[in-house]
Amino acid sequence: MWALHFIACPAQQLGIELPEGGAKGISHEDLRRDVRLLVETTDPTRAFLERMVQMKFEPAIDMPACVQRGSGSDYRIGVSRPANAMEATAPAAVISIAKAWDLGTPPPRRLLVCMGTEYAADTWVAPLVDDPTLDPATVNYTALAEKVRVLYAEIDGAAR
Repeated sequence: MWALHFIACPAQQLGIELPEGGAKGISHEDLRRDVRLLVETTDPTRAFLERMVQMKFEPAIDMPACVQRGSGSDYRIGVSRPANAMEATAPAAVISIAKAWDLGTPPPRRLLVCMGTEYAADTWVAPLVDDPTLDPATVNYTALAEKVRVLYAEIDGAAR
């Protein structure tokens, strides 16, 4: 009988923390992992798109380097292909925003996210730190997470 109690009890009762949605879903650990991933990979565009697919985005038909989620009128987000840790903060931020939407409530509009300057965007996410000599290990990820939470609120408000 006790076994059934453990199976039916909430995860929090077992000491398992469930991630929160919205701005609370943005973590410095995720940003650290994604900046490092985008800097160390040979194909940052592919790595970015694969991470976005993990956040329930899907490839945009006829638009290479773009992913989408939802339907209705477009809200477009653009990022540049990163060449260093500073530039990787922008796509890492967008991945974290997608995670915040995945865990919370995404805007009702179709979200179209593209990497590359060839696509027009309602919001162009620029690097969130301003030192091009940064190594992924020297980024202040706690401060970066706070900047991404502010950016999330701005983009989420504009996309609704």
